[in-house]
Amino acid sequence: MGTITIKTNRTDLNGEQIYAIWKQRQNIEQYFKTYDDTLDYESSYMRDNSSEEAWLFLNHLSCTIGISAIEEINSIGQSKDISLKDLIQTLRKISACRIDEKWTIPPVKRSVQTLGNKLGVDLVQLAIPLQEATKTTSNP
Repeated sequence: MGTITIKTNRTDLNGEQIYAIWKQRQNIEQYFKTYDDTLDYESSYMRDNSSEEAWLFLNHLSCTIGISAIEEINSIGQSKDISLKDLIQTLRKISACRIDEKWTIPPVKRSVQTLGNKLGVDLVQLAIPLQEATKTTSNP
């Protein structure tokens, strides 16, 4: 494919470690590019301080969740196969519906189930009884 030269003053690290650090920085840059392009959070269009603070808080939560997702993907050795954008696009296919006073997840596509299995998420267990969901949302 080619050769890359990285100049560093870190004499305590070998070439693989230096490359891993460089690659991590590239992943951070790619994350922010994906974050802006995918989630469209680069502009607020807010009118007052309270709205701006809420927007910043939601951005912070989204960023934290995104980084956690990337770390989880990396920890299972799937960083070459699954990107944050892939994860978001796949998880958007999951929906919930209420049947007999219980929230359930309808059958999902094989690609969604495969991703869930790779991440160790059982999509069947995501169903929440309506009473529990009501209690959770009504308590302060």
